[in-house]
Amino acid sequence: MGFWKSDLGRTVIAALIPAIVSFVGFVSTYIAMRRNFKEELQKQKRNLTLEKMSTIPYDVLQLYNHMMDPIIMEKIVQAAKMTKREENEYRDKVKKGNSNLITEMRELYNRVYAYGSDKAISILASMQKLNYSNIGIEPDISTRYRIIAHYILLATQIKYDITGDIINPLMWYEINITDFEKMRDTIIGENNKIVEELKLNSGLIAK
Repeated sequence: MGFWKSDLGRTVIAALIPAIVSFVGFVSTYIAMRRNFKEELQKQKRNLTLEKMSTIPYDVLQLYNHMMDPIIMEKIVQAAKMTKREENEYRDKVKKGNSNLITEMRELYNRVYAYGSDKAISILASMQKLNYSNIGIEPDISTRYRIIAHYILLATQIKYDITGDIINPLMWYEINITDFEKMRDTIIGENNKIVEELKLNSGLIAK
C-alpha cells in the first residue's frame, strides 16, 4: 500500500487512469459500432427484400390470370357468335399476350425463392409439386380449387410478409368467382388443408 502513496505510485496511478478510461471508451465504442453495423446490415437486407418483393403479390395474381386466359378464351369463343376469322384473330391475340408466360413464371418463382420467406417458399414448392403431378391430367373440381388456393395463399402470404397486413383469402374468391357461394365449402376446405399442412399463419384460415 505504501507504494501507491509514494510519488512514483501517484505518477503510475495518474498514468493508468486515463489509459483505463481510454480503453473502456474504445471497447464501448467498438461494441456500439458493431451493433450499429449489424442493425444497418439488417436494415439494408430488409430494404432489399422489400424492393424485390413489393410487386410480387400482384405478379402472382397476374400470373394466375394469364394461365387462365386460354380457358376463359375457350368459354368466350363458345359463348360468342364469332365468324371463323374473328375467332382466329381472337385466339391469336390471346396467344400473343401469353407468349412470355414461361419467362414470366420462371422470373417470378426465382424471385420468391431468392427473397421470399420460408413460408412463401413452402407454398410455392407445394404448388409446383401439385402442378407437376397433374400434367396431362384433367383435374377434378377439388384439385382445381386446391391449385387456385396455392396461388391466392402465396399472394396473401407475401403481402403479409411485406406489410404485416393479413387478409382473409376468401375475399379474393368473393371478388373473382361467379359461383362462389355454390363452391364455398370446397374452397374453404382446400384452402384450410394447405394452411394446416404447411403450418401457415392462422390468419390465412378461410372462414
